Amino acid sequence: GADRKFHNPDGASCPTEGWCPFNHFRTSGDINAGPMSWFANLQTTVRFLDASAPLSRPSCWAYPDMLEVGRVQGASFAWQRAHFGAWCVVSAPLVLGLDLTDTANLASVVPIVTNPEAIAVNQQWAGHPGRLVAQFDPPAAPP
Repeated sequence: GADRKFHNPDGASCPTEGWCPFNHFRTSGDINAGPMSWFANLQTTVRFLDASAPLSRPSCWAYPDMLEVGRVQGASFAWQRAHFGAWCVVSAPLVLGLDLTDTANLASVVPIVTNPEAIAVNQQWAGHPGRLVAQFDPPAAPP
């Protein structure tokens, strides 16, 4: 059938190998502008990124909530870029949540969200979304 573009706002309907609730499905609760919120939401995608049979796949994408690029409190350019890059690597839908009328903030975000290499990674399906290959606990958000 035709692709339907819906999402699962509460994360209650998770896919199986043969069934997907929507074109993308929420893996987490709501993200916020806290410096570690995006990192915590990213971790909720791990269970859908199995090395041999990922449940996140074309027409059934794991979605750890909207991007907070440009809104993360006290975050450096590098931390904002890491947030965007992480969503690209796991093939998450790239949904921005920011004030488009704040031109100063928008100017700082545009180089991140228009990065052609990062977007190409997000859009190119090579049989698997990116996945966790090593784990550590960061001490705190970098300056």
